[in-house]
Amino acid sequence: MEGVVSKRADSPYGAGLRTRDWVKVKCSLRQEMVIGGYTDPQRSRAGFGALLLGVYQAGKLQYSGKVGTGFDDATLLNIRRKLERLARPVPPFVNPPRGFDAKGVHWVEPKLVAEVRFTEWSSGGALRHPSFVGLREDKKASDVVREKPAVVPEAELSRTAPAATEVAQPAKPTPAQSNTVAGVKLSHPDKVLFPEAKLTKLALTRYYEAIAEWVIPHVKDRPLSLLRCPDGWNTECFYQKHAASSVHPSVTRVEVPENGKTATYLAASSLQALVGLVQWGVVELHPWGSRFLSTICAIRRAPRQSRLTASGHAETRRSPPRSRGASSPRICALTTSMSTRYRIG
Repeated sequence: MEGVVSKRADSPYGAGLRTRDWVKVKCSLRQEMVIGGYTDPQRSRAGFGALLLGVYQAGKLQYSGKVGTGFDDATLLNIRRKLERLARPVPPFVNPPRGFDAKGVHWVEPKLVAEVRFTEWSSGGALRHPSFVGLREDKKASDVVREKPAVVPEAELSRTAPAATEVAQPAKPTPAQSNTVAGVKLSHPDKVLFPEAKLTKLALTRYYEAIAEWVIPHVKDRPLSLLRCPDGWNTECFYQKHAASSVHPSVTRVEVPENGKTATYLAASSLQALVGLVQWGVVELHPWGSRFLSTICAIRRAPRQSRLTASGHAETRRSPPRSRGASSPRICALTTSMSTRYRIG
């Protein structure tokens, strides 16, 4: 395994964003290495370019590659001064690099030990992707050999923690409880909606239950276009935007202008509504970029006015609308442009 990608559990997902909430943790090895030489620095770099490293095998120093990263300027200069005092004319390795790899190399007595981080050993005994960690002044160069992972006994791997069996298990829910989420009773809760992940209708509603506080602010008060796959996403699926009487009553109905008329759309502003949509076979939510505010129409509707008639009786009537279309509660249902949509799924 090369590494693990991890994410802060409470952080939202942002498409195309690179944030510190996501971390790539690489699996790496560490090993002490004997320094047997160094190369000159290039361009603006000070001190040296790279260190030539090796390990002892059968009492002989075997060349294992170079390391040129992991240094700061102060470390480069400090190590260079130490290496100059250990200069020697010939390589200390029994298998020194040849040709271009040996060009411009300064050989030193194998006295200094460096700790190096790397990904793996190559088949030829060289380090892959090495990075300098620090000098090990507490380690003798003659004690440095190639380290091998310790073998863990099989009996220890299979051993379980004794306290694990003592933890009280929660009572299993009754069939009626396990089929009800957020007050919505699920029909066929074991129906598989995503076969490749073995994700059932019940599992999807439990997932919405777990992330409700993060997802609801993004879909609340927004008309939705829905992808329905009643028998799973790998079977017949279809988009639906207009409301139907079969959807759960917790799902909000919204009147939206459409082609000179009005159409009834759906919105989910609560966990119960999200679960109700899953019960209806919805596997994707596509919220609009606009929101509806039910109070906006009440504000814009013309106020009632009272006056006395000639007979002395009070007559109540509604004043004419202030602007074109302002008296229609359906037309003013959306407060922002309806042409912008966001897709999540």
